[in-house]
Amino acid sequence: MPPARAQLPFKQVRLESIAERPDQSVADHLKAVSVPDLPEPGPDEMRVRTLLSPVHPCDVLCAAGLVPKRYGAADGSDSDQFVPGIEAVARVEEVGANLAGDFQTGQRVFVCCWAPWGRWDQADGVWSEYLLVRRENVIAVPEDVSDATAAMFMVIPVTAYVMMLEELGLGEGDWLVQNASGSAVGRWVIALAEELGIHTINLVRREEQVEELRAESGAEHVLWCPSDGSRATELQRQIHDIADGARIKGALDAVGDGVFASLMLNTLSRYGTIIVYGVLGGGSFTVPFETTCHIPLECLSIRGFSLQNWWLPDTPDRVKQRIFDAVWKHIRSNEALRPAVAEVFPFERVGDAIRSSLERKTGKILLRPRVE
Repeated sequence: MPPARAQLPFKQVRLESIAERPDQSVADHLKAVSVPDLPEPGPDEMRVRTLLSPVHPCDVLCAAGLVPKRYGAADGSDSDQFVPGIEAVARVEEVGANLAGDFQTGQRVFVCCWAPWGRWDQADGVWSEYLLVRRENVIAVPEDVSDATAAMFMVIPVTAYVMMLEELGLGEGDWLVQNASGSAVGRWVIALAEELGIHTINLVRREEQVEELRAESGAEHVLWCPSDGSRATELQRQIHDIADGARIKGALDAVGDGVFASLMLNTLSRYGTIIVYGVLGGGSFTVPFETTCHIPLECLSIRGFSLQNWWLPDTPDRVKQRIFDAVWKHIRSNEALRPAVAEVFPFERVGDAIRSSLERKTGKILLRPRVE
């Protein structure tokens, strides 16, 4: 497909200053701007036009300074202003001399601000209509994968796949407990687990989500786990009854407030592992003393997972290639592994997109450069 004619000035989103809190106030710190000059690729670069990009919780945390910035300034100076955005799907418009033959004009590529290949030191945000990218920042997109699905490749599917299969080593017949089960990652975990014969017990923080998630995802076991921990004893009994004596091998924690970890330390089987991969709870991580005792007594582990901070830079490219290929294969063969889209906003309405992403409980919010 030939590239569309460049529209100048092109659109870009910038974070003008760090927000005080990771909430809706972040929207007031983001601004859509017009950039007059089209970037020209060097011999090791290509220019791509962004098609779609998701809004993730991590984008809000970055805007509030709670995740190490590591973004370059938008204008190349020492300014604090930078282009945010973690991942996108884009179309190649011009290819540098040293990349000719490897990439073609019109080809779709997945672009990530954290280089998927090799190691990376500085993130290059993707909320820009045009981007200059290097080979290490892109992954070719299969022709039969939609733009919306491709735009969310790394943060949702790869994160879930790696935590389940690489970090926890789950296989057919194993049991997994997760919270934030109605999130995009949580739903991906449910769908992949069903495909692979892994049993899941899925916790949600709002009671009304129980039936919603059962109906929408087909998950058999969905339990209400309020944020105050008031149902801990009952949940512990329910989880043991559901597993019926089987070993509960692992747990995935996206909330990170200690309530879920405390429950799991009282529930996991010996040698079990809790992976904390998010801080949606926005509070302190505390575990009661009597529960902490289970860690040494049962050889339990609590560990973190960060795709950007250590998995991408520390994992050999050959391993990442194997995983990326496997994830694409699962996505292409299983419709349930294609994250749902709630709404798409143009860059000019980035504030509305942020607010909607924080308010919405299901479906992802996407950004596109212009109104279509």
